[in-house]
Amino acid sequence: MKQVRRSVKQILFSLTLVMVFFINIHPVMAQEISNESKNAIWNEFEEKRENGLEVYELLDDNGNFMGYYEPYSETNPEPVKTARYTANINWEIPAGKYSYGENQYTLSSGSKIQVSISQSQTGTSYLTFQNRTSNSSLRFTNTKVTNGWKGTVVLGNISSAVYSFGIENASSVTITYTGSYSL
Repeated sequence: MKQVRRSVKQILFSLTLVMVFFINIHPVMAQEISNESKNAIWNEFEEKRENGLEVYELLDDNGNFMGYYEPYSETNPEPVKTARYTANINWEIPAGKYSYGENQYTLSSGSKIQVSISQSQTGTSYLTFQNRTSNSSLRFTNTKVTNGWKGTVVLGNISSAVYSFGIENASSVTITYTGSYSL
C-alpha cells in the first residue's frame, strides 16, 4: 500500500512539472508569433511608403509602432464586398473625452478595420481601441485628424485580445461623429 502511494505521488509530481514547463513556454511562443506579425505589417507599411503611397504609422503614446492607417485612394479603394460586421456610429463626444462602442471583437496583429467616419466640426480627434481583456487603451497618435477618417486601419504589434473601437475628442469643443467601421 505504501508503495502505491509513493508511485501515485511520483506520477502527480511529474505531471505537475510537465504542466509548469508547458505553461511557461506558451508566452514565449506567442511573443515570437507577435514579432513575426509585427515585422510583416512593418514591412508592408515601409513598402507602401517607399512607393509614395499615403500611409500613416499608428504609434502608441510611447512611440511604438502599432500598425498603419491608409486613406482610401486609387491604390486602396473602398471595399465593395460586404464586411463580416459593420457598426454604425452617431456619437456626441464632449471636449477632452472619449467614447467606446459596446461591441467587442477579437483582434490581433494583421486585423484590418475599414473606417468611414465624419465629424460635425473641425477638431483634433484620435482613433482608439479599448482592450477589454486587460482594461487598457491604445491611442494611435498618427490617427490625429480634424475632419474624420475614411480608410483602412491595419493593426500590428498587438496581442490577440478582445477590443472595442473608440474615438477620443482631443479638441476644445463637443463633436458629433457619424459613420461606420467594418471588420
